[in-house]
Amino acid sequence: MRNIRIFYIAFCNEIGDEILIGGIQNYIKSLHSVTSKAGYNCNIYQYGNTTFETVIENISIHSLEYRNSNNVKKAMKFIFDKFSQGFEEDDIIIWGSDTLAIPVKFENVIAIQHGITFDLIYYNNLRGLWRKNFFGKVYKQLQCLKARKSFQIPQKIVCVDYNYQNWVRTQLPRNLSDRIQVIPNYSIPSTELNINKVDKEKIKILFARRFSFERGMEIMFEVVETILNSHDDVEFTFCGDGPYKKSLIKKFGKFNQVTITSFGIGESEVYNLSHHISLIPTYGSEGTSFSLLEAMACGTVPIASDVGGMTNIILNGFNGILCKPNAKDFVQSIEYLLENRSLLDVLSTNAYETVIGSFSYDIWGKRWIDYLKQF
Repeated sequence: MRNIRIFYIAFCNEIGDEILIGGIQNYIKSLHSVTSKAGYNCNIYQYGNTTFETVIENISIHSLEYRNSNNVKKAMKFIFDKFSQGFEEDDIIIWGSDTLAIPVKFENVIAIQHGITFDLIYYNNLRGLWRKNFFGKVYKQLQCLKARKSFQIPQKIVCVDYNYQNWVRTQLPRNLSDRIQVIPNYSIPSTELNINKVDKEKIKILFARRFSFERGMEIMFEVVETILNSHDDVEFTFCGDGPYKKSLIKKFGKFNQVTITSFGIGESEVYNLSHHISLIPTYGSEGTSFSLLEAMACGTVPIASDVGGMTNIILNGFNGILCKPNAKDFVQSIEYLLENRSLLDVLSTNAYETVIGSFSYDIWGKRWIDYLKQF
């Protein structure tokens, strides 16, 4: 039986009794499932405050104590050197994220690239300085330099969108892009009926994302305020958690037309089915968004930023709406659908069919297994 060794920072919690909630953790969990069914022996490796070996949901997880976690690369080298002493030469090594990859003396090494993260600047520190053209340009060049170096570490890269592949072709010799295999993300098509097929009298709009800057929370604040000022037949649901939660509750917590909640693993289908529109106002750092695909898999009409891999999923006006990552464009798109509610049914159907035809879990799994056969 061929071995697959997946390395990530933290797949499960510190005591080894629960898989953490997160997009990459969910991705690794799904990858373990499809590879195990295909006959591979797949194990997960991480580091933390304790050393343990455990099995959760039939997934073997190995963790080493490593407390100096400020330098992720050093941490990866430490645990890889320790664990790899028992590996076989033909084992397939997979870095759960390309940012974790380090040079290793194995032939079959893959890094997973989950979407370009350097298409934005976090303004939390020195906000005014980085907004100035000169310093912003310098910072961008440094980000690209770091990304080019990371790309050249593993032998192969699986990326979730064509955005990253095309960026590589603009930065490095064309032959180097042959290292890349694009395998877009996935969702599981719902078998239930979306509210778009039932009732459009009161339009329900969903934001099911992390409450953070890069996921568009500052855009959402302005969008919600503008729409609610002019429409009493619209309701918003914020579903998630994150650093903007307190500000969100303070601003909209007492609004009757705004619900603030959260859901656990496997519960996104229920929320998407009960909403007409899903907003994905990503400011930056996005691949083929799980939130976008989960919405489309339920027939929820997506309005998304023209950022990252989402442009590989949505054909504007056919299976959703693409717009610039600003409040003005999102408000205009929402207003357009409110004035043309018959379009919701058409966009809903096309969004759902897009997932079935190109982004289903079964298609994703087959693409991975076909790819692994070359090693």
